Amino acid sequence: MEFEIFIKDNFFLPENVDIKTNTAVIFRNTDDIKHTNRCKGHAYFPSLHLEAGASAVFKFDKPGRYEITEAGKGDMKVNYI
Repeated sequence: MEFEIFIKDNFFLPENVDIKTNTAVIFRNTDDIKHTNRCKGHAYFPSLHLEAGASAVFKFDKPGRYEITEAGKGDMKVNYI
């Protein structure tokens, strides 16, 4: 199972999502600048360094609440169930 999250104008679209555990999430940077995303409180989530137009996939295999941030810009809250 896959789910897409877009980074546009320094925000995540959608901003809040609920998905099932073991879903692969595709982060797509649709901005024309590089973005670095981190997850608060979850060390196993890698920092995602996305050049303009790039994408990365991360499979969340542990249920919980994750706050993925962009260095002081838009925050996204993701609930995995």
